[in-house]
Amino acid sequence: MPVSAALYQFFSLYLLYPQPELHLQWQEAAQAVGQPWATALAAQFAATSLDDLQVEHTRLFVNNAEGVPCPPYESAYVDRQLLTATTAAVANFYAEWDIQQAQETADFLPVELQFSAYLLDLAAQSEAPESVEQARRRFEANHLLRWLPQFAVDLEKHAQLDCYRELGKRLAEFATELAR
Repeated sequence: MPVSAALYQFFSLYLLYPQPELHLQWQEAAQAVGQPWATALAAQFAATSLDDLQVEHTRLFVNNAEGVPCPPYESAYVDRQLLTATTAAVANFYAEWDIQQAQETADFLPVELQFSAYLLDLAAQSEAPESVEQARRRFEANHLLRWLPQFAVDLEKHAQLDCYRELGKRLAEFATELAR
């Protein structure tokens, strides 16, 4: 699974709360990845009712009577609670790149993935790509890779819909590739 900005963006979009306007973005993201598994996963999501996707997303990531099995926040995995020094450290890393994130907490997985995609794109356009690439790798080592592998395992294990189980499996493969 070759790492690309399109791949980061793909995973970021599929982890957002399912809404009707995301369907087109999901398909476009799968096409941008250009891999048969991404197209197949997009088809799985498209074949699942929006209500079922929303219920499953909420159960997995937001609210569940038995506890949220896959909270999509680094602080939840690293510190076992939300909005900790870990969250602040992620926000500080973004600030080094003059990025302020106000829609969601800094350690929200789709935001972390988008930030890595941004750095990957920036490195491709930079006259000094080595320093940007080093920053991306440092961010991933200090943040994303500290918890993404376990999040992916939890998602694959706890998902009740096939499309989310497959997403967990693909995230696990992605995390393995990033760790190389």
